[in-house]
Amino acid sequence: MRRAGGRDQTGKEAPASGRASAGGGPEARREDRGRAADRPSEIPRPGWRDILWRVWQQVGEHNVSIIAAGVAFYSLLAIFPAITAFVSFYGLIADPGSVEKQVSAIGQLIPAEALNLISTQL
Repeated sequence: MRRAGGRDQTGKEAPASGRASAGGGPEARREDRGRAADRPSEIPRPGWRDILWRVWQQVGEHNVSIIAAGVAFYSLLAIFPAITAFVSFYGLIADPGSVEKQVSAIGQLIPAEALNLISTQL
């Protein structure tokens, strides 16, 4: 985005006015699509279409779906050891009486079979 009297994202000098000429050149076409907008509300529909098109292209180029799948996979793998570590540390800190009270309190929220499994393991 260009700023008046400053530099754009590429480091090139921006025009002092920050606005395109009325001659209808390439700068005017960019202006019509909201390239010089300071807020999202100033971007017209064709500008939003351009933004969505560029996002679609960049998602493919940067393999965003593969990265998201990897993050989900490794998060799922990490959650079970994290729960195990939490329960282990909780068992070291809490006394058995308070653990029994808390398990009975969550008994109203979880199924009876799950409560039976948790209480037999503790």
